[in-house]
Amino acid sequence: MSAGEPLNPEIISRVKNAWGTDIRDGYGQTESSLQIANTPGMPVKPGAMGRALPGYETVLIDTATGEERADEGELCLRLDPRPISLTPGYHGDPEKTAEAFRDGVYHTGDVVSQDEDGVFTYVGRADDVFKASDYRLSPFELESVVIEHPAVVEVAVVPSPDPIRLAVPKAYVCSATGTNRMRKPPRASCTTAA
Repeated sequence: MSAGEPLNPEIISRVKNAWGTDIRDGYGQTESSLQIANTPGMPVKPGAMGRALPGYETVLIDTATGEERADEGELCLRLDPRPISLTPGYHGDPEKTAEAFRDGVYHTGDVVSQDEDGVFTYVGRADDVFKASDYRLSPFELESVVIEHPAVVEVAVVPSPDPIRLAVPKAYVCSATGTNRMRKPPRASCTTAA
């Protein structure tokens, strides 16, 4: 299993190749319990969080328009019926509670995509996704692509201001220097690329 942070498909593939086992990624929050998972017996789509678990009725909300979408948006939980494991609110913070529990749904703050089979994939935090030339970009998705390169040990992508495109992705990359990443920890050299 994996928890705490989403794993990109490259890491899942490396574990499968090295150990011969599938990682069953899932999604939950401190405010509730596990909401989405790759449950036993379910075929695993590499890099995906899985399907909604019983007791959770999910809806995707477009962060710009507030409208429901079928393919991508902020992951929200319907409050009627209210999930049993969902917190009643944030202690001592009625404003934060009102913001998270509005319009009949609980707003997780996480953007996900959903395929035609109902399988969710993590895109990023709603406040991390940024626009570049009118495209919505997810740092997590860009990092997942860059980390696939065999010379990359670690990567972090952030938006960098741009006068024409609003923002452009900027990658901070730690590259391997001549060692096999699966056998021993590599020496790393870190650089920045726009």
